[in-house]
Amino acid sequence: MKFALRGTCVLLALLLCCRNGKACPSRCSCSGTEIRCISKGLTSVPTGIPARTTYLRVDHNKLQSLPNGVFDKLTKLTHLELQTNKLQSLPNGVFNKLTSLTYLNLGSNQIQSLPNGVFDKLTQLKELYLYKNQLQSLPNGVFDKQTQLTRLDLYTNQLKSVPDGIFDRLTSLQSIYLYSNPWDCTCPGIRYFSEWINKHSGVVLDSSNNVNPDSAKCSGSGKPVRSIICPTTTTTTTTTTMPTTTTLPTTTKMSM
Repeated sequence: MKFALRGTCVLLALLLCCRNGKACPSRCSCSGTEIRCISKGLTSVPTGIPARTTYLRVDHNKLQSLPNGVFDKLTKLTHLELQTNKLQSLPNGVFNKLTSLTYLNLGSNQIQSLPNGVFDKLTQLKELYLYKNQLQSLPNGVFDKQTQLTRLDLYTNQLKSVPDGIFDRLTSLQSIYLYSNPWDCTCPGIRYFSEWINKHSGVVLDSSNNVNPDSAKCSGSGKPVRSIICPTTTTTTTTTTMPTTTTLPTTTKMSM
């Protein structure tokens, strides 16, 4: 009886060990549905991440790329941190299965451009961090599906302009960081951006987390972007009026 009980305990211990080993990828620390693989010198996202994971950190590593489908099984993920790696690009559809995601940090990488529609499936996203990359432009409509977004970090990139209407769907926005970009303040290209900052001045923050709509500055002159007022182009229509000639009836005198 004693030996049987001991054998059962050993078996349970082995099963628990194997289970835990499978649930927690190598070089990561795990707690419940949270997995942290931070500062481990990783060159790829660890394999064997359980599908039930809701919180994943693979930041401060050496990731240079993300394979297609790398997150496709992690449909319960709500929090993903990939900041401070060496990512240069993002594959099309890399986040398409993460429809529950509310937090995404891609800051401090080397990303130069974003694929069209890269965030389209992230309709629950509340915080998006793209700071300290090498972004030179933003695709049209890249934030159109982020109606619940409250924070957007775009500071310290190489952005010179933004497409007209790019921020119009961000109806829940509470803070946006735009400083340390070489904004081109040439009219008429800057008109939308300047007018948007003026209209939403209370959500533009600076590096000290203070409301500062003047923190987005023109490259070269250093003037606040919102101080640039582009002249309104009007179309002048010339109307030509033809003279009106009135012909009076001729009166014929009767001879008596």
